[in-house]
Formats: sequence, C-alpha cells, structure tokens
Amino acid sequence: MKKLLILSLVLLMVVVFATAALAKAEKQILEPYVSSNAPYYEEASGKAIVNTSKGDVVLEITVSVKGLEPGTEYEVKGCISKAEAGWTSIGVFTTNANGNGNFHINFRVDEDLPPTGYIYINLPGIGDSTVLMAEGY
Repeated sequence: MKKLLILSLVLLMVVVFATAALAKAEKQILEPYVSSNAPYYEEASGKAIVNTSKGDVVLEITVSVKGLEPGTEYEVKGCISKAEAGWTSIGVFTTNANGNGNFHINFRVDEDLPPTGYIYINLPGIGDSTVLMAEGY
C-alpha cells in the first residue's frame, strides 16, 4: 500500500512538471493609457495572460480588467510593436455594472494567430481609443 501511494505521488509530480514544461505563460499588466479619443480611467487596471502550449490549443489569451466604464463594449487588440498599423483585433467583451470585464479565447492548430507582443484594450470603432495597454514582453 505504501509503495502504491509513493508511486502515485511520483506520477502526479511528473504530470505537474510535464504540464508546466509544455506551457509557457506570459503575464502582461494592463495600465491606464492617455489616448486622444478615449476617456482616461485613472483607476483602471487589468492583466492579460498569453499562454502558449502544445496540443490542440496552441495559444490562449485571457484578459481581466477593473475600473472601466460600466456596461461598455471594449475590444482586445494585439500587436508585435507599439505601432498602430500593426494592431490586430482579437475579440470584444462588455464590462459589468461595476466596470469589470473578462475575455478569453483559444486558438487551435491551423488557425491564424494574432500578434501578442503587446495587448491593448480599445473602444471599438474609434480611432486612437486605447484605454488600457500592456508594456509588452
């Protein structure tokens, strides 16, 4: 019985470490950004987690924000550099009554992957409308 317990613990550790080795997560802190066409939310904050892994899901993006305008649609954009020309829309989310919102998307094998060096949170349909932005990695 003791050998079975030890073997089970060893197998669990192997699975945990193997899973961690197969996935690489990058966390970006989203900070308020002064933009010419968008409101400035000084108390806004958030994070974006970009996870690359092996298997069917090759890219996973999760965004969580706080302190934005309640009941408002925002767009998640990614780019390799800070140049506006390189922005690619990843998806949209709507904030709740407290101005908080979450977004999650998986990209699978053979799907076009968005650039993810920087993550921006924008108001859709407005030119220079970034309200939260990551420093990038």
